Amino acid sequence: MMRAARSRRTASAWCTGSFPRSPDAALIERERNAIFSLQEAQQRNVIAQLLKEREMLNAEQRAALADLLLEQDPRNAGGAQRAR
Repeated sequence: MMRAARSRRTASAWCTGSFPRSPDAALIERERNAIFSLQEAQQRNVIAQLLKEREMLNAEQRAALADLLLEQDPRNAGGAQRAR
């Protein structure tokens, strides 16, 4: 929940910093770095979760999970929708 709120604040700050008549380049760079940090933390969490799940699965289940993950549309990070 806190990350989502932080992400919204970051997006809001970025927009207000990016679209005024004279953009603040330092603000934009700080917010870009904040967004990168949030994305990096999210990626670490996803990888850690996948590694935990991998330990609980047998070889057949790991193969099925790998197939499922490879079929996901990477543009839709919010759900496990398969590419068509």
